[in-house]
Amino acid sequence: MSQVPQFFAIDAQDAYPEQVGTNDRIELANGALYVHLNGSRAKLIGLQSLDFLISQLEAIRTQAFGAKTTEQGTANQVVAVNWVACSPAWLNEGGDCAGAPRLAGNPGSGISHFHPALPQQLVVPEGWKLVQILPTNSGAASHE
Repeated sequence: MSQVPQFFAIDAQDAYPEQVGTNDRIELANGALYVHLNGSRAKLIGLQSLDFLISQLEAIRTQAFGAKTTEQGTANQVVAVNWVACSPAWLNEGGDCAGAPRLAGNPGSGISHFHPALPQQLVVPEGWKLVQILPTNSGAASHE
């Protein structure tokens, strides 16, 4: 089974804040997938096991990004739950585009990439203050 090798990108073009300078890719040739990483080529899997590999990758995605996904917009973008599009609002709320994990957006969706949602900031109304749920003995008078 000889065929002309075909190559597929591993990372989305905007998966990293800067160019990483590698030519990492997946090769389809001779009934198998090969992975090219940092100049080395290794067999990834035979095509007869491709469905198994895909199921394993789906399990990894679920473990890493959450069990549910939602569809965004007309481009049918699938985004892990609790991930949001990188936006000026996200950056203003304290997001760090260069340092945060990211998922690439689908080409043509108008969304470059996604980041984990920032934790909700607790707003304490004026005139209120937060107290511990369980009282402590700190500052209590000693009765010896």
